[in-house]
Amino acid sequence: MAMVTSRSVALISALLLFSTALSAPAFAAKDRDILWNIVTTCLDPGAPDYSATCRWPIVTSAAACRKTTDVWDISSDYVTLRDIKMCDCLDDSSFVHGLVMPRKKVTGSEDPNRPAGIWQFAWNSAMKRIDKEEEIALVVNAPGEYRRQDQLHIHIVRANSPAVEKLAEGSRMAVVKDIADVWKEAKQAAKKSVLDSYGVLVVKNAAGGFKVFVENSNMESEYTRAKCSKKSR
Repeated sequence: MAMVTSRSVALISALLLFSTALSAPAFAAKDRDILWNIVTTCLDPGAPDYSATCRWPIVTSAAACRKTTDVWDISSDYVTLRDIKMCDCLDDSSFVHGLVMPRKKVTGSEDPNRPAGIWQFAWNSAMKRIDKEEEIALVVNAPGEYRRQDQLHIHIVRANSPAVEKLAEGSRMAVVKDIADVWKEAKQAAKKSVLDSYGVLVVKNAAGGFKVFVENSNMESEYTRAKCSKKSR
């Protein structure tokens, strides 16, 4: 299978539709597999019948940000894309928001087939774009009202440090030495807190390893810089 290098590529209308899905519950309810369709049909323009199977074909383009995406990193198992929220703040080089997804079907944090390796891949991608590790936050939102796509995606964002520090005062936290253990420890933390449904937040632990938080909330919005502070003109 031909590999796509890390470069700007256009997915005609894909992220425009994705943006609509994120802001319009009615559309989200209709098509919750936009990300999955992109991952499975649009990453390899050399595939047989590509033009017939890909709903949003990859082409080079100078189109507006909301109609394009960057493939930041890619492997046989995972892909990191620029999140559309970055289009609101193109003049702010400090704002980072990416999405890391498996290239096989995994719905979310509730899926027993969620891959352990995705966390290391995500952290590696984050370190390329956020200079200070202590500012990195990796987030998976809880299923249901806090998640509008049914393909597992980890948000690469900067942590809202005061909010995270306050969160650390609670009991829904674990510390892991190996980031591959995030899913296992998150499950145990959720069990202790009697959470059937939960999202996951991962940040660097100053003493070594990583802090893992679980909550049934919109952790992306509450504990990170998920949106830029101003809109570009």
